[in-house]
Amino acid sequence: MRKTGNAAGGEVRSWERRLFSLFCGTCYNTIMEKVLVAVLKCPEDLDILLREKWYRIPIKYAPKREYRVIAFYQNASFGARAKRIEYYGITGRTELCKRGELVKDGLRPDEKYIKVQILRTVKLKKPVINRTGMRVLFKYTVFSKLYSSADIGELFNIPDIDGPVEDMLKALRIKYKKEFTVTLKNKKRYRFDFALFTGGRIIDLECDGEKWHALKARRLYDAERDKALIAEGYEVVRLKESVIVEAPDLCFNRIKGLMPKGRA
Repeated sequence: MRKTGNAAGGEVRSWERRLFSLFCGTCYNTIMEKVLVAVLKCPEDLDILLREKWYRIPIKYAPKREYRVIAFYQNASFGARAKRIEYYGITGRTELCKRGELVKDGLRPDEKYIKVQILRTVKLKKPVINRTGMRVLFKYTVFSKLYSSADIGELFNIPDIDGPVEDMLKALRIKYKKEFTVTLKNKKRYRFDFALFTGGRIIDLECDGEKWHALKARRLYDAERDKALIAEGYEVVRLKESVIVEAPDLCFNRIKGLMPKGRA
């Protein structure tokens, strides 16, 4: 039987192409041009994916664009296998569920989720690594990029904007931690691109890629996130990709302005 090479998930046979088309109701090439990158929040979610063949998405963040493939990003909780994409899956039917029907941890049991059936899961030969610390939450790509990219930034055609900002923080000698996580009183956890510790304050410094943060779902998430952080005493400062890339001096001066006057 003839095989077609697939640098990501091994060999995809011609009969598999026909099977995917039968399951999804469209041609194989169309399926592979619609890839959603989503997050696995913990190793237990990967176990569910592989054993029970489903994935969940909060309805308030549900992607609006069509997708037939989900690539699964493993977050920091995966330890040595964190910050990478190792698996993708072909999606089947979806159904609306309450969180309590899917996860038995007692948290937000009535929150609405979409349960996505995964018809087939494939492991990539070479994982796509997040070397820049870019935040990943429901992004889109195409299959050709999924198996040809070595890095998350390359996968989404996004320039590295965290690196230049970190260089500025070092030049200004501001104490900071990258990818700093906080837990609020409502038990929600948020990760800062950079947490700045200056003048007795903790400042959340965010580097916003414009392709991603222009999405409506992301804007809503950012607004909800920032409001919650400010309510608990954190400061939030956002730097746009265009400012970081095209006007680094302006970016530098804005960061410098966050320092106590005696140090600026």
